[in-house]
Amino acid sequence: MPNIRGFNYLSSGSTKRGPRRRARSLAMRGGMNGLARAHSVGREGGMTGQAEHERERKGKITKGQDQVLPVTLDHCVIHVSNWERGNAFYQEVMGADLVNHATGWAYRFGGTQLNVHGPGLDPAPVARLPVQPGNSDLCFEWHGPIEAALAHLARCNVRVELGPVARFGAKGQGVSIYFRDPDGTLLEFISYRDPQT
Repeated sequence: MPNIRGFNYLSSGSTKRGPRRRARSLAMRGGMNGLARAHSVGREGGMTGQAEHERERKGKITKGQDQVLPVTLDHCVIHVSNWERGNAFYQEVMGADLVNHATGWAYRFGGTQLNVHGPGLDPAPVARLPVQPGNSDLCFEWHGPIEAALAHLARCNVRVELGPVARFGAKGQGVSIYFRDPDGTLLEFISYRDPQT
């Protein structure tokens, strides 16, 4: 078990302290977070196997701020060398909605999108090392079994470079396959779906 401060203390198998004394000791060692964990352990007598499995699957999260900030990812940028080829790939293979706006194209996936740099554009500002065709690395969630993603890429004549392999994403443990867009940008489909469902 990972050595999370305060948790091993109650998981060590000691039988000399009751739940209240153990909770006080854990709260002193872990602050308010420790107190919350202590109340949970005091009620249940320890982590259940399911809870421990969930923690291992999703990873230990260290919050960035004590106060939750109103921030989510809106868009990021890729670069294509050919508009027609890039648009066709991201629409047909990736399932993007093509958005034609005043300064070019964007590839939209629900509530997030890729802003696209390409021929004829002179965007500003840009990163210190501007995005170039083929130098991005992006992962998309495939909402279904990874076998369906493999079949989809086969139908689109897109070669799978690696996978299926176990990977860790925003929702925890998943299974991924890797492939590339026409410029060489590395793309990934990750599935969190249990293969048996």
